[in-house]
Amino acid sequence: MSQELTLSFPAKDSLQRSESLRRALNAQVSKVERSIVANKTRVAQAAGGAREAVKQQVQNRVKDNTALSKAAEARVRSVDDCIKETSLWQTKLHHERYKQFAAMKVTERRILIREENPPEFAKDSLNDALEQELKFLRKARSDFLDMEGKVKRIMEELEAVRAELSKEAARRRMSVAADQAILVNVALAGAVAPGARSIPGTSSELEITVMSDEESRQVNQLSMQLEDEASQLRRQAKSCICCIRDECTQAKLRVEKNLTKRTEQTSEVTKRLIGQGKEVDYTIIQAQRSLQIQKKSFDSKDRKTGANFESAENTLQELMQSRQDLKRDLHAKTILLSTSEACRKVTPQTASSPAARPRPSTATGVRTNNSRRQRMGSAHSNASSTPALPPLAPSNNLRTTTANLDNPQAQAPTAFESGGMDLQVPAPMEAEDTFEADTK
Repeated sequence: MSQELTLSFPAKDSLQRSESLRRALNAQVSKVERSIVANKTRVAQAAGGAREAVKQQVQNRVKDNTALSKAAEARVRSVDDCIKETSLWQTKLHHERYKQFAAMKVTERRILIREENPPEFAKDSLNDALEQELKFLRKARSDFLDMEGKVKRIMEELEAVRAELSKEAARRRMSVAADQAILVNVALAGAVAPGARSIPGTSSELEITVMSDEESRQVNQLSMQLEDEASQLRRQAKSCICCIRDECTQAKLRVEKNLTKRTEQTSEVTKRLIGQGKEVDYTIIQAQRSLQIQKKSFDSKDRKTGANFESAENTLQELMQSRQDLKRDLHAKTILLSTSEACRKVTPQTASSPAARPRPSTATGVRTNNSRRQRMGSAHSNASSTPALPPLAPSNNLRTTTANLDNPQAQAPTAFESGGMDLQVPAPMEAEDTFEADTK
C-alpha cells in the first residue's frame, strides 16, 4: 500500500512547476499593481503641480489687476477734482466776458451819442478815451473767448481720458472677480481623485480683455499731463481776468473823469455865454438908441463927428455879428452838454435795449434833412429846445426901444433870463443789438 501511495517522479515535477508559476504570477501582479500606483502618484503630483502653477499665476494676476484697478480709480478721482476746478474757472471766464460785454455796449452807445456833437467837438480827449476803452474791451472779449476755448478743449480731453480710466478700472475689477472664481475651481479640483478633473482656468470664456501694462501706464501718464496743462490754464485764466479787469477799470475811470470834466467845462462855458449874451444885448440896444438920437442932432458938415459916427455904426455891426457867433456857440455848447449828460446816464440796461429808428426819408410828410438831425429826432432839430438869443428891437422904432430901455426888466432876453438850459437827453440814434446770449 505504501508503495502505491508514493508519488511518481512526474507528479512531483508538476507540483513544483505549478507552485513556481503561481509565485511568479503573484509577483507580476504585485509588480503591475505597484506600477499602477506609482503612475497614479506621478499623475497626481503632476496635476497638483499644475494646479499650484495655475493658482500662483491667477493669484499674481489678481494682485496686479487689483493694484492697477486701484491706481486707475485714484486717477479717476484726481481727474474728477481737476475737471471740477477747471469748470469753475470756465464759469468765471464766462461771467467776466459777459460783464465786459455790458461795459462794451455802454461805450458803444456813448460813442454813438457823441456822433451828434458838432464836427469841431468830434475829436477830443473824451472821444480818445472812449475809443481806447472800446479797444480794450474788444480785445478783452477776444482774449476771453480764446481762453474759454482752451479751457473747453482741455476739459473735453480730461473727460475722454477719465472715461478710459473708468472703463479700465471696471474691466480690472471684472477680471479680478473671474480670477477669484478660477481659484475656487482650482481648490475644488484638488479634493477629488487625482486625474479625475482637468485643471480649470484655461478656458477663453473666463478671460476679460484689459489693457496691457504699457498701455495702462501711457493712459495714466496722459492723464497727469492733462492735469498739469489744466493747472497752467487755470493760472493763466486767473492772470488774464486780473489783468483785463485792471485795464478795463483804468480805462473806465479815465472815461468817467474826462466825461465829468467835459460836462463841467461845457456847463461853465454855457453859463458864461449866457451872461455875455445878456451884456451884448443890453449894449446893442443902448447903442442903437444913442445912435438914433445923435443922428438927428449932429452936424453933417462936421467930418470928425461923421467919421466917429460911422466908426460907431461899424462897431455896432461887428457887435451884432458877434452876437450871432455867440448864438451859434451857445447852440453848439448846448448840444455838447446834452450829449455829455446823456452819456453819463447810459447804463448796461439802456445800452442793450434797441434804440428808436428814425422814419425813412420816403415816408409821407418827412423832410429830407441830413442823417444826423434825423437820428437825433426832436431833441436837437427843434430850435426851441436850445437856448437862443432873442431878436433885437428894430432900429427904426425908437419909441418902442426907448420904452423898453426905461424898463430894463422888460427888455431882457428871455432865453438868457431863464438862466438854465434845455438839457433834454437826445433821442436814441440807431437800433442796436441786444445782449447776445452766448451759448458757446
